[in-house]
Parts: sequence; structure tokens; C-alpha cells
Amino acid sequence: MKGESSSKNYVANRIDSVLRIEKITKLEAAQCQLKTACLLFFQTSDSVSVHTLAWAAHEILDQHPKSARSLLFDIANQSPESAKACAELTEARNFFKHYHNKPSKAIHLIENLNEWLLIDCGQMYRSITGKGIKEVVAVSAWVSVRRNLLILDNSVVIEHLRRLNLPKKAFLDTFLSTAEFGPGFE
Repeated sequence: MKGESSSKNYVANRIDSVLRIEKITKLEAAQCQLKTACLLFFQTSDSVSVHTLAWAAHEILDQHPKSARSLLFDIANQSPESAKACAELTEARNFFKHYHNKPSKAIHLIENLNEWLLIDCGQMYRSITGKGIKEVVAVSAWVSVRRNLLILDNSVVIEHLRRLNLPKKAFLDTFLSTAEFGPGFE
């Protein structure tokens, strides 16, 4: 019995020495998920992973007591088209989370809805922490440039980026090196 106890301690100590244990809050997890989703948005064409990570962050942020309401779902009440787009977002979220619901079903994932989901998460994160996330601002800039919408109030940078006509992968690095961020950004 005594030898069994010491061998369990030995194994536990070995595991502790091999494993890197990290303590993380839900808000830190949401920030990591959101930043990673933004990086994947620019670096790959893996819209499923972007969508899944963004929704994971969204769910944490939406349940935080300081969170502002999701802009996506406020917009959904304004028109039938907006309501349809939000329904497609939540359908994809549930589809990727739950295998048991119609396992052979396929869905159409509208990639540019991910853009709006990332921006929405960024707004929610800012409402909680008072800080912006640079990578989310880059997504907003991408949408401003590619969709010809004024989301960011920095027309000089947006016009410069529009003229460069960069592919997605090069856009992030160029934006982050061109834009000036104040102290309220992570």
C-alpha cells in the first residue's frame, strides 16, 4: 500500500512537471478566441474555424454582466433580410456544435457573415473592458475597403488601403503597420 501511494505521487509529480498549467479567465479566453479568429480570417480560407472561434467568444461575451447587447441581434429586428442573415449565423453556430442534430445535413456558410460576427464580438469586448482589439479593427478596415462601407472613421488610411488593393493575407500586416492605435488597444 505504501509503495502504491509513493508511485502515485511520483506519477502526479511527473505529470505536473510535463504539463504546462495555465490559469485563464473566461474573458481572457474570449479575447484569445477572438484574436485567433481574426488572424485566421486573414491568413486562411478556413471560414468554419473562424466561425466556430468567433461564436465561442461571442457566447462568453454575450453572457458577461457588463456586456452591451449584440449589435447583430439588434439589427435582426430591423428588417426581414437582417433577420434572415442572423438566422443563418445561428444555424451555422448550432450546426458546428451539435453532431446529433441531422448528422448528414450540409449547410451553406456565408463567409462574409463572419466579418460581421467578428466586428460584433469586438464591440462587445470593448463594452466590457473599455479596450479595443487591433485585429478586430483590421477586420473593420477590411470590410470598409472591400465592401465600400465607412465603418472606421479614418478615411485617409482606408483610402490608402483601397488604392493598394491588397489580398487578404497582406492586408493585416499592412494595416497593423500603417494604422495608429491609442493606448486603449490590445
